[in-house]
Amino acid sequence: MKHFVPEASSRPEFGRWLLSQMKREDAIGELAKAARRDPKFPINGAVKDVASRLNKLDADPDMHCALDDAELEWLAY
Repeated sequence: MKHFVPEASSRPEFGRWLLSQMKREDAIGELAKAARRDPKFPINGAVKDVASRLNKLDADPDMHCALDDAELEWLAY
């Protein structure tokens, strides 16, 4: 999936937005919790940076699906 790179706006960085989703009880919440436990998680990173990190960790395919869903929600934020 090619990730959209938005222009500068008031939208938070994707990594920070994702971490703010930790209280959710769905796949995005699980992704956020896993990100919080990862000391090398790109907090100020874009979607592509998080995707790259998931690839480096050989993350479960469900995490990649959650990332796709999270990207869509973040873009609508």
